Amino acid sequence: AGPGNNGGDGFVLMRHLRVNGYNADLYYPVNDNKYNKTAQTNLNILNNLNIPLYDLSTLNNIDNYNIIIDALFGIGLKRNLSGIYKDIIEKVLDLCTGTATNALKIAVDISSGLVSDSSEAAECVFNADYTISFSTLKYCHTLYPAKKYSGNIITTNISIPDNIISQYKHDIFIDEYNKPALKKRPADSHKGTFGKVTLIGGNVEMAGAVKIAAVSAMHSGCGLITLCHPNTLDRNFISDIPEIMTKSFDYNEPALICDFINHSSTVYTIGN
Repeated sequence: AGPGNNGGDGFVLMRHLRVNGYNADLYYPVNDNKYNKTAQTNLNILNNLNIPLYDLSTLNNIDNYNIIIDALFGIGLKRNLSGIYKDIIEKVLDLCTGTATNALKIAVDISSGLVSDSSEAAECVFNADYTISFSTLKYCHTLYPAKKYSGNIITTNISIPDNIISQYKHDIFIDEYNKPALKKRPADSHKGTFGKVTLIGGNVEMAGAVKIAAVSAMHSGCGLITLCHPNTLDRNFISDIPEIMTKSFDYNEPALICDFINHSSTVYTIGN
């Protein structure tokens, strides 16, 4: 357990483990901590239950444990690990990449050494097999290279209200908190109502990208979709998707395709 709020999570976890009969030890920085009221309350509970707690500086037998739980630093960390905290993580990494132990490694919320709103990974990071993320995923859980230190991620509800979560920016992917406001389409609309998309590209043995782009346009709700491909490419490569029209052209006559774009497109994309 670390010197701040993530360490407080470790205190709560320690109480549940001991109360439920698990054999667990907790190490924390006895003389180097900045606990808020809630974390300090949970530390006091452990002391009142007479549960033995150990100074982090005495952790020299880490290879004796089957499970190592990282509650050192959470989403508040904005710097590289140093001092005893770096030493502890390096001990875990050395042991768990060698033959000394096959300990299961679990991170509380995020792996210590990661910055929650960044994809970057510092030189020293806890390399978790599992991460128990509180309420929502963080940037470091979804973006590489940081993601690879999180292992299998389990997002769990800890009763943070939705109105609090919704105050924070969610722009990695669509989830229940940032669903786009899609307009309802009129009943008498047709494909010409929703724009005319032209996709230019493809070649023999290189037709996949433009086909994927055309299918993506269709599933995104685009209207009239025309895939323009060179006449060296057989139209049959897109014949399994009848909603998409095709138009062949000669690479040596670019003026013809430019004229088609100017008169028949709301938006176009080009490339192989």
